[in-house]
Amino acid sequence: NLSYAPAVVRVSSLEAATGLLAAERFDLVISMLRVGSVTADRLAGTLKAMHPDIPFVVLAHDPRDCREFQDAGLLDQVDYSFIWQGDARLFLAVVKLVEDRQNARRDAELAGVKSILLVEDSPRFSSSYLPMLYSEIMKQTQSLMTDGVNRMQKLLRMRARPKILLARNFEDAVDLLDRFQDNPLGAILDCRFPRNGVEDREAGFRLAELMRSRLPECPVLFQSSEAENRSRALATGAAFIDKNSP
Repeated sequence: NLSYAPAVVRVSSLEAATGLLAAERFDLVISMLRVGSVTADRLAGTLKAMHPDIPFVVLAHDPRDCREFQDAGLLDQVDYSFIWQGDARLFLAVVKLVEDRQNARRDAELAGVKSILLVEDSPRFSSSYLPMLYSEIMKQTQSLMTDGVNRMQKLLRMRARPKILLARNFEDAVDLLDRFQDNPLGAILDCRFPRNGVEDREAGFRLAELMRSRLPECPVLFQSSEAENRSRALATGAAFIDKNSP
């Protein structure tokens, strides 16, 4: 339900991509993990050298391949990585996520637009969460509109919907918290994710403690595949969802 649908141009080689980027302006690059014999790290390095600020998103078919690339440091120049599971809403979620990251500060300062912090290091789970989150936010925003509002008012209200800010590790989450702590709507936290470059099973709880010290009224939802984290999450006053539950 985009008010302005983005134009999509598809190419099938590094040469075609560099040729287009040299001749035209693009707002976003989405690539598969491999394009022919060229891997995403080489593609990202080449295109980022031409346009350092262009967002670069990678889609992988297999979570294991994505993890291998991440562990080898081959996705360091990639802004976001996701798992393609056949849900076309993921493309819309990627576009919205990039827009939200770019517009969140200005919209917060200009109109007090709220934000939701999502901390999830697994591309597989974030690829499922984001389409659902954006669909739910759009549906709830539309349900708040009365029949009497005109088209321009509807458009403004849709643009004033909460932003979603995705962090992959503790440091990114704290940075987002520092920048947007005046406009939080809530936080959805994994329990285990990287902190200081090492996977930390306490990272989610440490982040929640930091949030509580600054924003005692901000609601927090924990989600984890480790069921033993439920009682600890509930003891902090947060809600809990088991990742193993359908």
